Amino acid sequence: MAGPGTEMHFDKTDQKTWLAEIAREIGEPALENLNFIVDSGWGVSPFVHTDDIELTTSIRGGAEGLKWKILECFGSQPENNQVILTSLQGGCESLFFESAELTAAQLSVLLKGVHPEMVEIHFQSEDADQLRDLVSALKQWAKPEDQNRKNFRGGIRWLDPEPRGPSELMALMGHVQQVQDSFPAMKSVCWNFPFAEYENGFSAPMAQSFARIVSTLDQIDDPVVCRKVLQNSVVRVTIGQDYFREIIRLRAIRLLWYNLLQAHGLEGYHMIMEVHFHPGHYASDTEKNMIKAGTMALSAILGGADAVFILPADGNATTMDTRLRRIARNIHHLFRYESHLEKHSDPVRGAYFFESVVPELVRRVWKMSLGQLSGK
Repeated sequence: MAGPGTEMHFDKTDQKTWLAEIAREIGEPALENLNFIVDSGWGVSPFVHTDDIELTTSIRGGAEGLKWKILECFGSQPENNQVILTSLQGGCESLFFESAELTAAQLSVLLKGVHPEMVEIHFQSEDADQLRDLVSALKQWAKPEDQNRKNFRGGIRWLDPEPRGPSELMALMGHVQQVQDSFPAMKSVCWNFPFAEYENGFSAPMAQSFARIVSTLDQIDDPVVCRKVLQNSVVRVTIGQDYFREIIRLRAIRLLWYNLLQAHGLEGYHMIMEVHFHPGHYASDTEKNMIKAGTMALSAILGGADAVFILPADGNATTMDTRLRRIARNIHHLFRYESHLEKHSDPVRGAYFFESVVPELVRRVWKMSLGQLSGK
């Protein structure tokens, strides 16, 4: 240890010489045999040199802590109202409904006692007509309740729009404008990055999803409208149980989206990434499922999720079992109030493994996406 006044000296050995010295020291196996295989034969070395470290891939910015929303999914039947209120009392902050086929009368029963200015409400569909009717129904429901629609938060989201002609493209732009006019703080588009088995590589599925998004945006001739679509978008990612790979994947998606926003002149605009669990990783053992849920949730949080849905132990996203919902919700509370993750802006920032792998994954996905788009 250096004493007071002692000058510290650091080794300035170049990377090639340094790796050669390591190889000579360890002998067998060869250095490349120690690589961690990330995807499709692409590996990362366990040895880090200063030449390997690029700028950080952390783009959350500032000293703001991790502030993910506690998201829960619900059925649209009237009897779900009590389940919703119980979840809200337990700390749920964001309500998600897969179906958007609801009338004003049904909404008044389903959302009785819910205050949209205080909690996010998300509806989602692939049907443009269904979404249009829902906007009207939500406006009718809000009026007698004397709600301030400008403060409604959440989304009335068109899932993965893929316009195949001018009429469908007009429908998409009309939906975005309708939601913005009726509920300015609610999002109107959701882009999906589905889960893909890692055995087949996950660069290609990511590139396919990203290329599909870019292809849709390229159909919008007006740059102002294109920016409006991006500003009103949510990115939904379905994750599995591979802890490290999911952190890499989520951080890469966030960086890809950041680059997309930059390309459209939206510097400083924050993406919203919502993470759901893939149910295929749950088994019949509910206790083991909750252990898996803990690591999956942690990978989502460290990956930069803005909202996380922890699948209840029975694997049923819309279960009415309030006990299983409470157990899943408590995982959020453990990370917030016992692990204090909310006090850290980005716990894995600067970690060599993530900082070296994520940029390479982004480069690969971007290149593959451009290849797919040019091949059309």
